[in-house]
Amino acid sequence: MLVKRLFLGLLAAGAFSAHAQDAPAVLQLLAQGAELEARQDLSDNEWQAAVHYCRGARYGSTEAQYRLGMLYAFGHGVVESRSLAAALFSVAATQGHAQAAQMLETIEMTAATLPPCVR
Repeated sequence: MLVKRLFLGLLAAGAFSAHAQDAPAVLQLLAQGAELEARQDLSDNEWQAAVHYCRGARYGSTEAQYRLGMLYAFGHGVVESRSLAAALFSVAATQGHAQAAQMLETIEMTAATLPPCVR
C-alpha cells in the first residue's frame, strides 16, 4: 500500500516524465492516463487510465509500458498479474527505461507474454 501511495504521489508530481521520442499523441495519452489515476471521483478511473496506457504502449512508448506495468503489478484498473507486469517492465527496460529496470529487479520475475491490448 505504501509503494502504491508513493508511486501515485510521484506520478501526480510529474516525477515520471515521458521520453523525448514519444509522439504528441502518445504524450496526450500519458497525460490523460495520469490525470485519470489522480482523480478519485469515478470508480473506473484506473481502468480508463489502463486503456490510455495500452494505447501508448502499442505505439512503443516505454513510459506507457512502464505505467501499464505498474497497474498490473498492483491490480489497479486491471487484474493483478505480476507476469504481465514483468513482461511490460522487460520491454520498457530493454529500451532504456530505468524505473522499469528497477521494478524488474524488485519483483524478481521475468515474463514474455504481453497483455492482449498491447499485442
